[in-house]
Amino acid sequence: MFDFKNPGRYILDGHKPVEEPDLLKWGMWLETADRCVALTDFPGVRISTVFLGLDHNFSISGPPILFETMIFTARDDDPLYGEMDRYSTWEEAEAGHIRMINRVIEAGYVAWPDDLDDGPSDWPDDLGEWHVSGNKA
Repeated sequence: MFDFKNPGRYILDGHKPVEEPDLLKWGMWLETADRCVALTDFPGVRISTVFLGLDHNFSISGPPILFETMIFTARDDDPLYGEMDRYSTWEEAEAGHIRMINRVIEAGYVAWPDDLDDGPSDWPDDLGEWHVSGNKA
């Protein structure tokens, strides 16, 4: 149910979302915080996963939805453009980011990295700095 005292405002303490009832503190935090969970760029494709800072669960039940992964392509009429998924935790967001990378590769937008012959199942957990950048705190 909607709480008028704290309408779903959150900040991060490390990777943990924490409710922030004070609007000014929340706003100041958003201005300076690194909210990027992961960012992956391929030629013509960007996959971005971020902490939203606002609860995007608009139902009356369930956990807050605080993270989002989106695919951006060079053309807005591309079938993958704007594909999105949302999550409750940092860990879910990281896993979702990797699923979106897999989606882009499986759709044929990019070739498999040469040193990872078996595709995503062969990839290391963190994918390395060449592939995914983000807040490693």
